[in-house]
Amino acid sequence: EAVQAFRRRCIESRQVSESDVAEAINKVRDTGALQECRTRATAYAERAVKDLATSPKSVMRDILEDVVYFSISRLS
Repeated sequence: EAVQAFRRRCIESRQVSESDVAEAINKVRDTGALQECRTRATAYAERAVKDLATSPKSVMRDILEDVVYFSISRLS
């Protein structure tokens, strides 16, 4: 109930303080959702690179691999 009340207050009032943002971030972290997203994103990235490896070597393939690695580097 406390989480729902917090969410409702922030959304309905549209007045969110810095401490509200910090609290929301902590609540999301506590769920484990961020780690699960990182894990899934990493798995998809590994699959993408593996699938790209079946394509002929080219500048475009290299660019796509770079995009995958760049995206994953942003997870931290």
